Order: sequence, then structure tokens, then C-alpha cells
Amino acid sequence: MAGAAISRSVPCPHCGRPVDTTKLQERSAGLLCDACDASIHAARQRSDARQCPACSARVAAQEESCAGCGFDYRLGYSPKAIAAQTAFNASRRLCPNCSRDCTGMNDVLRCPDCSAWLEVGRPRTTQATEEEKPVAQRLWSLVAWPLITLSVSLAVFVVYMRLTGQSDAVAWAFGRMGARAAILMFTVWTATLIWVELDRSWARTALDLFVIACVGYVAEQILWDGTGMFLAYPFATLVFVGLFMSRLDLELNDAILLTMYYWLTMFLVLYIIVIAMR
Repeated sequence: MAGAAISRSVPCPHCGRPVDTTKLQERSAGLLCDACDASIHAARQRSDARQCPACSARVAAQEESCAGCGFDYRLGYSPKAIAAQTAFNASRRLCPNCSRDCTGMNDVLRCPDCSAWLEVGRPRTTQATEEEKPVAQRLWSLVAWPLITLSVSLAVFVVYMRLTGQSDAVAWAFGRMGARAAILMFTVWTATLIWVELDRSWARTALDLFVIACVGYVAEQILWDGTGMFLAYPFATLVFVGLFMSRLDLELNDAILLTMYYWLTMFLVLYIIVIAMR
């Protein structure tokens, strides 16, 4: 059929111009027209789109940052998320990755948008400072509690000494308590020059240390009479550690070191006194 010609072109669905079908196999899928080039641009955008490493959203190749979470490809992180972490306040719970406000989602551990862990954004509970506490509470903590504790411990000690027939040693015991308190104050003062940090006034510290010395001595005396030195000193050591942690707000390791330093200083002073009296 000489008059019949096999059509080797199809009209472009965008501009209507003929497209040679023999070249379709040499092209990528979707590249139809050399004239309008509309499909080529769309296909190139789809093939060049990338995934955001922070929130997994699709980001076009020509975009330098993610529109969702603010991840910047030039910096390698999201400035918006960093700013949210820096400006964090305890009343809000923000996602550290995409900065979504997750306040009130106490049972949610991951961000609903980007699935990042919300541990960094959890509200932090801080203890009130002494200046922020009510006046009555401050007076109880600073003055009333130490004086009441001191009075009760001394009363218990006097009653105990009388019941055990040691009334004649009460005055001598009070002198030893004062010496212990002085050694304890010297110990804490020198420790602050080395490693201990006390954010409190020395007047309050001195009162607390006097209470600690008296309570520790009473515990030591009672255990000494009942069980002997092998249980008295370990028990008194535990009392000192607990009192240092509760009254001086020290960590456990600092309280243990300070207790050992106190015992070492006290026995050294006693040794010097014994040598001097010979």
C-alpha cells in the first residue's frame, strides 16, 4: 500500500505538537515533548526531590531548608529547633527537633509530627530558693528546726546519762560536744577551700554544724554504751553522712568525703592533745 503511510508521531498532550514515537524509548518515562518541555521539568523535580533528615518530609532540590521543621542543608541542623531548645521555659514542652508545642501531652513520649523523643523538652521542676520560700518556712528551716533538734537531742542525752548512772559525766560530755562542733566547723571551712561549695551564710552553717556535732555525739555515746566502738563509730558515720546531705545539701559522695575528713581531723587533734599532755 504505497499511499498509506505509517504515522511515527503522536500529538503532545500539552502543546499539541507532534512527538516522534521512535525516540520515546530513548527517553526517561514522562519526557514527551521537545517543544514545550513541561513534563521534563515536572519529572526532574520529582526525581531530584530529597527527604529531610530531620522530619522525613519531601524537599525540592532547589530548596535550601525544609519548610516543615526548618532543617537547613547548608548548616546541617535546624536553627529553629536549636532556638527552641535555647529559649526553653518550664511551662512549655517543645519538640527538640521540629519545635512543635507538645505542652499538655504528658503521656506522649515522641513528637506527633516528626517522631523525635521529647525528653529534652520535658518541663524541669526546680526547687524554690530560700528567698522564694514563705517567711514562716524560712524561719522554720533556718532557726526553728535546728534549735528544736538541738534541744531534743540534749534532753534525750541528759535523761539517758542519768538513767545509766553517768550524771557526773554530763558536763564533760557537753565540753566534748563543743570541741566536736569547733572541729567540725574547721573541717567544713577548710573543705570549702578545697572542693565543697556551700551556697549559704556562715551563720546558718555554723548553727547547723553545731546541731550535727551534738546529734552525732549523742548517737555515738548511746551506741558506744550499748554495743561498743565497733558499731558506735560506723553508726555515727552514717548519721553524719545523712545530716550533711539533709542540712548542708551535699551530694552523697561529698557527704562521705566530708565525714571521713572530719573523723581524720578529730582523731588527729586528739592525738596531738594526748602527746602534749605526756
